[in-house]
Amino acid sequence: MADFEKIARESLSDEEALHELHEHGADAIQAIKSLIAGRGVSHADAKLKLLESPVWHVEAEKAKNLHHQVDTVLREYDEDDIDSD
Repeated sequence: MADFEKIARESLSDEEALHELHEHGADAIQAIKSLIAGRGVSHADAKLKLLESPVWHVEAEKAKNLHHQVDTVLREYDEDDIDSD
């Protein structure tokens, strides 16, 4: 297994790190953790960089769609809860 933290640390930029992590098979969570540990990026910045990275666009779109679906279900649940009061 690749040492994702080392890959991030040895990259010349955050975007290069994201590209290399993607190429070496990191998933989104591993990539975010590696940016934090290997490059000193904050959690919020690491997430934002991943979501805005062209290399990670497929994963980012899937995450956005999943968050939208969860948000929709939770809003419907809240509406049902309010209606039953």
